[in-house]
Amino acid sequence: MSPHRLDLYVEAERPCPECGKACPAHDFFADKTWRHLNFFQHHCYLHVRVPRAKCPEHGVKRIEVPWARPGSVFEQAAMSLVKEMPVLAVSR
Repeated sequence: MSPHRLDLYVEAERPCPECGKACPAHDFFADKTWRHLNFFQHHCYLHVRVPRAKCPEHGVKRIEVPWARPGSVFEQAAMSLVKEMPVLAVSR
């Protein structure tokens, strides 16, 4: 039996990475996909349009998504949530 595929589409927030203020999107740097740990028998993929924020004070800055940083614990956090609540609620 071949593994099933779970595709999650995520919107990244747009705070300025320097001052943390909410900013409008300047553009979208890229559509990126990350392969994460299997979710039971499903291969799990995250799809994100990564924005660049346009801060009035700091200019245009690329947003860093938390699960792509070194030392990310995204998988651990997601699995902890799934133990305690429905998967649909976790996906939101």
